Amino acid sequence: MENIRKSSGTATIEQVARHWDVYRNTAESILVANNVPFIKDDGPLKVEWIDVWSIEGCSYVAPANYPGYKEPMLRVERLGVAPSTCSQPDSYMSRVKLKPSALRARVSKIERPIVRLSARIQRVRPCDLDALLDQLPA
Repeated sequence: MENIRKSSGTATIEQVARHWDVYRNTAESILVANNVPFIKDDGPLKVEWIDVWSIEGCSYVAPANYPGYKEPMLRVERLGVAPSTCSQPDSYMSRVKLKPSALRARVSKIERPIVRLSARIQRVRPCDLDALLDQLPA
C-alpha cells in the first residue's frame, strides 16, 4: 500500500483546490473534515493524491488512470454547457438535449459518477462524462 501511496504523488492544497474547482480554504476544510494527513516539508503543505481520491469515493485508482483522475473536475451546476476542457464540445452538446436546469435536476438523482465532496459540493470527472450522460433518462 505504501508503494501505491508514493506512486500516486502529492498535491499542494492549491492544486487540490484547482482540481475540485473550489477556494483554497474550502479545499483545506474538506481535507481536514476527512482527516487527511498533511505532509509538512520546506514548501507548502501537501497531501497524497490517493487521499484526495479517497474523499472522492475511490478506494483504488490504477496507475494508468492517474492522469485522468488528476484532471480538474467539472462543477455539476455547470453541466449543460460544454466544458472548456472538452475535446469535442459539439459532440458533447449534441448528447445533452436538455436545458441546463433540467440536466442538473436529473443529475442530482444519479449516484455515480457524481462525486460529492460535501453536502453542497458536487463534481464529475471529465473522463466520466460519457458514463454520466448514458445514465440520464431520455
